[in-house]
Order: sequence, then C-alpha cells, then structure tokens
Amino acid sequence: EEGADFIETDILASKDGALICFHDVTLDDTTDISGRKEFANRRRTYEVEWANVTGWFVVDFTLEELKTLKVKQRYSFRDQQYNGKFSIITFEEFISVALDASRTVGIYPEIKDPVFINKHVS
Repeated sequence: EEGADFIETDILASKDGALICFHDVTLDDTTDISGRKEFANRRRTYEVEWANVTGWFVVDFTLEELKTLKVKQRYSFRDQQYNGKFSIITFEEFISVALDASRTVGIYPEIKDPVFINKHVS
C-alpha cells in the first residue's frame, strides 16, 4: 500500500523446523514471552556468535507455541500502537503478503544466524 517494490524479512526456524519471520534468535525484547508463566522454564543460555546469551530462544518453541505469542516494538521512541495485536508470522504468510499485493512486489529474505539455527533445529 505504501509503494514498496520489495519487502524484506529475517528468517529463523522454530523447534519443529517451521520458517518464521523474526529478527532475533531470542524472543525477550519483541514478544510478550516474559509474562507467559507456562514458558518460564524454557529460559536458557546458549552461545550465539561467540557470546553467551540468556533468554527465551525461538529454537526451543514449536510453531504452534510461537503463534500464541504477541509481538511488540522494542524501542520506546518508535510507534507502540501495535503492541500485542499481532503474532509472529510464518515465511509462507510473508510470501502471501507479496503475492496478494495489487502489483508486483518482490521479497528479500535474510536467514539470521544460520549456524546457530542449524545447531539447534533438527
């Protein structure tokens, strides 16, 4: 609707191998995971790009579980009106956005942390 010729997304894989559109390997800063008591025991520490990182990791959740989370804007200086209104989308859903456009819109996927994802997703 805004006239983009291409739309870009970062790609990660869930525990069950589903491709999702998400920037970080952790869910902490951009979802409501910290308030979800049923997932409290999933907090882990993994080595990511040569540093130990603690949080809730995409690779420890199935797509069904990830779809129950609501996304939020991490930066307070950016628009907060959509916080909690949407869930994480799959790569297939992202492709549909481009295909459903009234004109040709290309996609530009970027695989995030492929070494980490390959190590933790079967």
